[in-house]
Amino acid sequence: MSLTINEISLITNSWTDFTENFESNGATIFIRLFDQNPELILLFPFGKRERTDAELKRHPLFKRHVRGVMNTINTAVNNIDNLSIIFPTLTQLGKKTSKVWS
Repeated sequence: MSLTINEISLITNSWTDFTENFESNGATIFIRLFDQNPELILLFPFGKRERTDAELKRHPLFKRHVRGVMNTINTAVNNIDNLSIIFPTLTQLGKKTSKVWS
């Protein structure tokens, strides 16, 4: 799949805005995901008991997960012109994640 120059520009410009509050924005995405799909949080070590959003945002494992996902997306966006650089990492991550869903 190839992206147009306009699509690449839209992605990189949007991501630049998003990264101004990198971890906070990432945490917000996951909290919304868990609010809309409460069963998903149980798949994570930080979701084994009920927590408020504020408690979740402070939990070290949650913060680590958010940073990891955000860094992976950041790497993809920074290499958008040559995604083959990160294909091995994304493939490995996909395999690891699919084990959770199995």
